[in-house]
Amino acid sequence: GGSGWAGWAGILALGGAAGSPATAAELRVGSGCVYATIADAVAQAVANGTASDLILVKASPAQTIAAPINIDLNVAGTVEIVGGFGTCTDPLPIAGLRTTVSLNSPSAFTIQNAGASTRTFTLQQVALIAGVGSGRLVDVSGRVFVNVDDVLLSAGKANDGGNVRMAGPNVTLFITGGATIYSGDATNNGGGVHCSGGGSVLLDDGGISDNDADVAGGGIADPGGLDVVADLAQHAPQRIAAEHRVSRRRTAATYNARRS
Repeated sequence: GGSGWAGWAGILALGGAAGSPATAAELRVGSGCVYATIADAVAQAVANGTASDLILVKASPAQTIAAPINIDLNVAGTVEIVGGFGTCTDPLPIAGLRTTVSLNSPSAFTIQNAGASTRTFTLQQVALIAGVGSGRLVDVSGRVFVNVDDVLLSAGKANDGGNVRMAGPNVTLFITGGATIYSGDATNNGGGVHCSGGGSVLLDDGGISDNDADVAGGGIADPGGLDVVADLAQHAPQRIAAEHRVSRRRTAATYNARRS
């Protein structure tokens, strides 16, 4: 199963981040809730300062990202977006239910943190799908621990990192809860994930599959220094490895794999 916010202590310890505050603001999103859109709730999370914010999104109706959502975690603190809620007041999301979020924009989430402490950005129980003519899904830089839990990230398009781009050595991508990063497309490198300057991909439970890149790294493109840990819970490391061996036109980039 996925981690959820109840499992933050263990997740953040794994990612090397500091623990979240004991209390968190709950920002409810959806028809009849306080906030109509995810973008509205993110704006409030930023305004709240560095307190932890839980953005809880109804499963229906689906959400649309019509303009890029930029989040400076050095200002906003920890931000978690959780879908799958049946109503505006449910205490927990419905197990196995995801909120569909369609991207009709050059990008969905741009996450940065120039601060000295690692901040966490979480997507849980969300299916983030790029529409025709849309761009990258998640773009991350600085000291950021990205937790994708029971999430689908699909059909993103960019020059590098169709679905996800990680910039710098201090970005960690944690894939858990059966999350899948798939059908991304890069005109250069990394259809699924592009890592520049190092960083870590921790595959606990999920996969990176069926991504395309015109140059290298169909699944993950690594110019150098990336750490891939693919068996945190004894799950098959070949889910990443096979994607590294096959890109659309040329051999995929190599990476520094290690066993946990």
